[in-house]
Amino acid sequence: MLFGENLVKQPAFVQLAKDRPSAARIVGTLAGANTLMDQVLFIGTHPGLSYQMIDYEMDTIKEFVGRYS
Repeated sequence: MLFGENLVKQPAFVQLAKDRPSAARIVGTLAGANTLMDQVLFIGTHPGLSYQMIDYEMDTIKEFVGRYS
């Protein structure tokens, strides 16, 4: 499973940094993670979906986007 964005900006990690600053180590600027957070739409789906279910999901997304583009 894959999940991406800047997790250190999520409320649980913000609180962890306040409560236990040494609990996590942040390396670098996390520029890539920030880009994902600001410019990507994450669509969480179940890995057990059939091709028919995925096609339905994609058609629904295309229909929605088509209304507003």
